[in-house]
Amino acid sequence: MVIGSVLAGWGGSVNTLESKVEKMEAHMDAFGKKVPPLVNFILPGGSLFASQVHVARSVCRRTERTIVRLTQYHAHYAIIAKYLNRLSDFLFVYARVMNKTARIKEISWKG
Repeated sequence: MVIGSVLAGWGGSVNTLESKVEKMEAHMDAFGKKVPPLVNFILPGGSLFASQVHVARSVCRRTERTIVRLTQYHAHYAIIAKYLNRLSDFLFVYARVMNKTARIKEISWKG
């Protein structure tokens, strides 16, 4: 809600986002230990829940790319872009953990 209010020009402070980024990174480190390291790109999907998390990640990443463009005019939006970047990474790792928990194998992308 805070990010939305800042982007809408209604005010609010993004000062707490840096600490939230640090918390997400700590969670990613913990989750990352539950899945094998990536050696290839993987296709999104798997369980219904993991697939929904992948969709949320994609929306988050698209929003991040829009905010990055806005930072040209509003430099203070950079922390919002960083937060969204880490959130999309967190969602990616979380989807991987959910698929491993559901015993669904990851499918490597063959480009």
